[in-house]
Amino acid sequence: MKQEIASQPPTSGAEVRRFIEDTWPRSPLEEPSVRYWRAAGRTTVLVLLAFSALQYYFFDVQLTIMALPSVSLVAALP
Repeated sequence: MKQEIASQPPTSGAEVRRFIEDTWPRSPLEEPSVRYWRAAGRTTVLVLLAFSALQYYFFDVQLTIMALPSVSLVAALP
């Protein structure tokens, strides 16, 4: 449990460290919910990046197929 702030300022190094630990808030990045949401955000970005790469690949393949010369069945008949 957190110690009440003393009316006298800390004098030794250990007292200063204890004072800082008791009064200084934790980093927001250390909170479990923040870790969860950061991991979820990274996962979402990676999934979107993979989806974008696949979409670009399939679009490129489709354009390549559309650029091929067409085969005329009428010319192949006798």
